[in-house]
Amino acid sequence: MDGEVILNGENMNGKYLSNEGQTFLVVDLPKNSENEIFFPFTSDNEKNVFPISVKKNAERLELAGLAGAKNVVCKKIMLRDNGYCLVPDKHPANMIRVAHLHNGGRCEIWDFFVVSQRGKFFLRRQKKYGFFVYTEGSGIRILDLDWPSLEEKLKKIISSEWELPLIGDYYEKESEIDHYPSFPKGVVVWYDQAKGLGKIKTSVKNKRGGISDIVARVHWSSIITDAPFAFLEAGDNINIQKIVPTDPTRGNFRWEVKGVRVE
Repeated sequence: MDGEVILNGENMNGKYLSNEGQTFLVVDLPKNSENEIFFPFTSDNEKNVFPISVKKNAERLELAGLAGAKNVVCKKIMLRDNGYCLVPDKHPANMIRVAHLHNGGRCEIWDFFVVSQRGKFFLRRQKKYGFFVYTEGSGIRILDLDWPSLEEKLKKIISSEWELPLIGDYYEKESEIDHYPSFPKGVVVWYDQAKGLGKIKTSVKNKRGGISDIVARVHWSSIITDAPFAFLEAGDNINIQKIVPTDPTRGNFRWEVKGVRVE
């Protein structure tokens, strides 16, 4: 992991680099303006939110050899030996998260993270959440996020001068898969690049000779691709080689798919 790898995103740049034997994840952010706010933070497995403090960030930038850098957030990435090679921290310790808030109410949460597959390191960026902020009476209300600790922090930093839509204008439109492909095809419901895991919908023949709709887990190692980094995106239509029962001690899924290829 000597040197650096740069990832250019929309308005935000991420990179990981090594300095004196230590590895860092770095994200360059634009300056906050009247119409945009960037809020960098980290979180734990319980979704507690930890804003990146100015003091600690300055200390990490100095360790990374970036002392004095402006509008840059930095996180040290710990590496561990899994018995075969060095791998970075697991999710969510391997990432910096950035809430990007827009005047008008549109908001996104972006994840910048370092992951490894087959001994290679990858820097990735993924939009994890998209939601809106609304005016409700004299306050504001955030819908479609379902992250109370983050919602409270965002409410405190959203500008009172912003023009936000009224809560009465909100209507919920559920996204539904309007067809159920016959085995061995499926549709990706969601995929988390940082975890290397996702959920797919497919259909299988049941013991009665009919068709049953099921959901199944997909792991990055089961994705067939020529690309160096294996991942899926929500809405991808996929072909499946095999569906197998899962280990019940490893999560809530009853089924797992193997040999997945995007159509």
